[in-house]
Order: sequence, then C-alpha cells, then structure tokens
Amino acid sequence: MAVFAPNLTSKLLAKSVLEQALPATARVLEIGCGSGWITQQIASKLGSQSIKYHLSDISDEAIQEAKVQLLNDIPKAIYRVGPGLKPWSTESDFDLIINDIAGIADSIAQISPWYVDVPSYAGRDGLANTRDVLRGIPGLLAKQGFYAAPVISLANANEHKRLLEHVFRTVRYINRVWWPLPKEILNHSSELDLLVAEFGIEVKRKYGSILAFTEVAICEL
Repeated sequence: MAVFAPNLTSKLLAKSVLEQALPATARVLEIGCGSGWITQQIASKLGSQSIKYHLSDISDEAIQEAKVQLLNDIPKAIYRVGPGLKPWSTESDFDLIINDIAGIADSIAQISPWYVDVPSYAGRDGLANTRDVLRGIPGLLAKQGFYAAPVISLANANEHKRLLEHVFRTVRYINRVWWPLPKEILNHSSELDLLVAEFGIEVKRKYGSILAFTEVAICEL
C-alpha cells in the first residue's frame, strides 16, 4: 500500500489550523495522517515540548513513514493504525482534531493521480468516511476544541456542509482555493458530468480547464 503524498489540501489544512488559537498544552490528533506532513508543519510552528501529538492512519506503511519523518521533530508523538476515529475510541478531550481521510467521490479517486495504490473508500458521494468520523467527534473533542476538515467540490460538498452544521454549533469555511483538475480526470470528464448531475457537485469550466475547489471547515461543538 502506498503512502498518500502531501498536496494542496494538506497545505490548506496546515495553514487553516495554524490560524486558530490553541492552548499551550493542546492535545492534537490527525487522522488519515499519511506521512505526518501536516502535523510536522504544526509542530514546526507551535513546538513539541508542551503540545501532545497523536497520529493515525488506516495504513501501517503510512504510520511507519510518519514515525521516521517526525522522529526528530516530535519524538514523543503517539501513533496508532486503524480507520477513522476507531483507534482513539477510548480517548477524549482533544483540543484539535484534523481529518485528512479520503474525501472525494470514489469514481474520481480511481481515475486521479492521487490515489494510486492508496485506499479511498469514500463512497459514491465522497462522504462515507466523513459520516463515520462525525459520529465519533462529540465524544473525543474537548469543549472548546476545534475540528478541521477539508470540504472538496469533488464530493457532495452541500451534503458535507449539512452534516457538519448538524453536528457542530459553529462552522466556518475558510481559505477556499479553486484549482485545475489533472489531465487524468479531464480524460474521463463523463464521470465528472454524472456526479454533477447526481449530486450537484460544483466545478467551473474556464480556458479549456475544469476547476474544482477546496476549502477548510473549522468547527466547534
């Protein structure tokens, strides 16, 4: 199983999280951590002396790579292998939970360059993983904590927002970026058209390219 490489979504998540005010002794959890790049960016800004970092991924290979990448920056990080929030079911009171689990429609993931030998399991509308995670968030997030997740228009973004706004008292959408789809997806644009018709997913056609957006939801209970 390959390890998901950092991309625009990873960068937007790191940027958005670092714009929030966290306690000096925060407990941070990243699920779907891949190589641990997002947590590494956070630790490089906030340090690792007082903040406790927790990372998990469905891929043992990803966790092993994260341990190597973060060994010097976060020597005391805690790692677990498993899907979604399942590895942390006995924990509570995380001040920040970052969800970087696959969140685009499976049919798009399968023709994209991002998920080669990397599992997606996000379902037809791209929200299967999101639904599972949101069921467990209230029991794990601290009272004044933040949940951060990408909202991507290659999934049913309107339904994603409805789910978030059902669980959380406050939801803010920040740092939206429109970006061109890679040629691998353009070569299968009929599948994209089906998803537009089925879920109303939002894309723009401009100068011969098709653009999708990514933004970050910052949520509080």
